[in-house]
This record gives sequence, C-alpha cells and structure tokens, in this order.
Amino acid sequence: MKKRRITKRKKAKRVKTRKLRGGLPKFSDILKTQKEDFLSIQQKNMEDVTHVDKVSPVPSSTTPSTQVQINKVNLEDVYKEYLADVLFSEEKENEIKDVIMKKSFGSNTYFTNLFEKIMNVLPPKKKGQEWVSCVKDCFSQTHGNVLLEIGSTAYMLRVLTKSVVGDIKNNQITFVFSLGNKEKITGLWEKDKDYFKMKILSKERSKKNCKGRLIMGFGPSASGKTYCANRVIELMTSIDGEFPKFFMTVDGGVFREESLVYQTIITAIGKKGEYDGFKNLVSAGGSGTKSIFDSKVIKNTMNEYLKEQKEKEKFVVCLYVPETLGGCGRNINCAQYYQEYIDITGDKDWIGLMIFQHVNRKECPYKEKYKCTGTTESGESREKREGKKYSSRAWENSYLNGNEYINRALTYRFRIHNSGSPDGITIFEDLSPNKIDMDDKNVSKFFKESKWQYMSGKVKYSNDCEKYSNECVKGRKRSDSDSSVE
Repeated sequence: MKKRRITKRKKAKRVKTRKLRGGLPKFSDILKTQKEDFLSIQQKNMEDVTHVDKVSPVPSSTTPSTQVQINKVNLEDVYKEYLADVLFSEEKENEIKDVIMKKSFGSNTYFTNLFEKIMNVLPPKKKGQEWVSCVKDCFSQTHGNVLLEIGSTAYMLRVLTKSVVGDIKNNQITFVFSLGNKEKITGLWEKDKDYFKMKILSKERSKKNCKGRLIMGFGPSASGKTYCANRVIELMTSIDGEFPKFFMTVDGGVFREESLVYQTIITAIGKKGEYDGFKNLVSAGGSGTKSIFDSKVIKNTMNEYLKEQKEKEKFVVCLYVPETLGGCGRNINCAQYYQEYIDITGDKDWIGLMIFQHVNRKECPYKEKYKCTGTTESGESREKREGKKYSSRAWENSYLNGNEYINRALTYRFRIHNSGSPDGITIFEDLSPNKIDMDDKNVSKFFKESKWQYMSGKVKYSNDCEKYSNECVKGRKRSDSDSSVE
C-alpha cells in the first residue's frame, strides 16, 4: 500500500484547520495587528498631499434625490474635524479627543497619506467594464485601512453620534469618559469601549429619555426607508404625545457615510476617472465576494455596545432599524434578523413598517400621481456617489419577507408605498388590528401636510381601489396579512 505524500501546503492547511477548530482569532487581535502594520507603513516614503477632492458624506435623513458635492479640502483639517460632532460631558473634551485621534490614527497626516496610497494601487480599467474588482495590493491596502478605521475608538464614537433619526435638532448623543487618565486610551474600541458611557442630551428638559421603543423598517433596498421612518416618528408623536421623538439607528448607509476611509476610496476612484467604482467595495448579499467594507462587522460591534450599556449602565435606547431581509430565504425564520433589537430595547410591542417601491416605474401598478420612481432608478442614481453598485436581485425576496414579517408586530403595522419623488403621493396602508384614528385632528393634519394617502387596509381590496391602482381585487375580501407580490 502506497504512502500518501503530504506536501508542505497540505501540512499548512491541516495546521490552519486545527487552529480554526480550536476557535477563531478575536476581532480585536486582528485589528491590533492591522493597526501596528499600517501605522508603521504610513510613516515611510510618503509625499505630503495637501489638497484632494473629497466626496462629502450624505446626511442619513436626506431624500434619494440629494446630490453630493465635491469640494477641495485639506485632509489635515478633515483629521481635526473627525470628532467635531462628538460630545463629552467633561470640560477638557478637546484634550480627550486629541488623545483618541492620536491613538486611533497615529498622525494628523493619516488621511492625506491614505489618499496617495490608494491612488497608487488603483487597478487599470478593463475594456467594457464600468465597475472593476479591487484585488491583490488594491484589496490589501483598502481593506486593511477600513479595518483599522472601523476598529478604532474614534470611528465608533463618531458613528454612534451620527446614527440618529427623528428630532436631531433638540437631542444629541453625549458620552461620559469614566477612565480619568486619558493617556490610558488605546485607540482600539474593543479595549476602550468600557470607558465611554452613553447618554442623551435633550434641550427639552421635561422630556424623559426613551425607555426602549423599536421601529423595524422592512422593505427592498433603495426604497427610501430612512426618509419614511422620520415621517413615521412624526406620525406616532401625533398619535401619542408621549411617543419618543429621538431614535438611534443601525444603518449600513450611515456606517459608510461616516467612514472617511470609505469616502477617500470613492474620491480616489473619482480622481482616476476611468471607471464608476469597485464591484467589491460593498459586495451584494449572496454574491460570494468578500467586501472591502463590511457593515455587518460595525453592526455587530454597535449592537454589542448597546447591550452592554443596557446591562451595565441601565441605559436603554430607542431604535429604528432598516432591514431588507433580502438575505433571508423563504423557508427560514427571518425573526432572527431582528430579535436582537427586541432584546436591546426590550420592546415586544415593536412597530412594523414595510416601506417599498417597485423595481421600476413601468412595473408600478398605481395610477400616475401615485406611481413610484422605482428602486432601480433610485439605486442606480446614487451608485457612483455612494460607491455601492445597485442590484435588484433581492427585490422580490425583500418584498415578500417584508409583507410577511410586519404582521409579527402586535399593535402597529404600516405598509408604505413610497413615491420616491417630491411631486408624487405616497400611499399609506394601515394594516394594524386596530386602525389609527383619522378623526384625530393631529393625525389628519399629518397626512394632509405629508402628502400621504391614508388607506384602511390594502388598496387592492378597497371599494375605491380604482382611484389609486390598476390592479384591484373585486368580489372578495383578503386578509391584511396577504404577502403576495403586487
């Protein structure tokens, strides 16, 4: 019997397998290694770049039509302003911020050097391709710097501060620094997070902090879920005067907007001007391609911190979470995608929203003034400025799952066909077991001012369906829980 020859490669693979079986390395350890490597590299053989074009982040509360402006800025100023919106209760907050930035990024030339490094590894254009793959040196450089930033204390404080919807004029996230000696800050969020206690600073002194409410916003990507969520918060405050006006949000769009490494990558691509973007900057779900920027890592880090704040500090947030459910198979229990947020807020009576547009305007069955822009047009119009290539592949799965899972909400279930344009009229279907009171002056005022058409139940089963839609069901009454595509 012949002996099997074991090559060095096979031996290495077996060792790796045994290590994996023994447990994966901690994410904090990976980030520490990346941090040490990149901070040493950035000091070597780099020319100082004083001015570059930078894409300004898109505010999370804007409509899909908002255009991003490209401005000339000094990236050393960007470094200085990185924590400008982060508030601390301590008097010496600027000194704390300086230490956090130094420990997180090492030098105030980090972002200027980063732009030059990314420009040097951008791949050439391939004939006939408007979106190219960033691989080898390109991937190592971009992904490595993304890991460095999203694992930093500076980034997590920044993104927590900006992850808000609702009344952001009168409310703001603030932090209490509990360590005392600021020099002990490491710049690694995994090690520093326990030193920062989160609070809500409100101008309305009589208003109590939120005691845990959850709004889940289901629906296909590029449907305008964040915009509609802001309006629903307004609606709920008109229904219930005690309903909270200020929510935190767990939103991949915000994570990308607030990452200056991500924005620098987009800027460098625009500066090169040979193609629209990277296919794998944010890979589509189910594509099997590793993303340069993976929002799931940040989402998990943020959720863990919010859980710890609840357990250790008794601080409970109100959350709005947009969730496409596009990656959840039809034979899978999709509740696992939002159960974590019920645990964080403690809100079993959460509000279910199904916010959608059709794949394109042509396929929208509603009458002209109620037609939607369509997710394809909305998604493609923002591809280049957001660096994320749009795909409608998951639309049907998101739509069907959204229609099904809003029915898990106990009291409030709202299905919102977002017109996606300032001139269009959004259709609001109230699928709640007990419908909201349209005789209430505050509620009726909201719908009038919002240009939202209220429907008690689904449009297609209503007596006056033909006023709104070209697809009506006559002669029989279907349940509000019907989740078929329409």
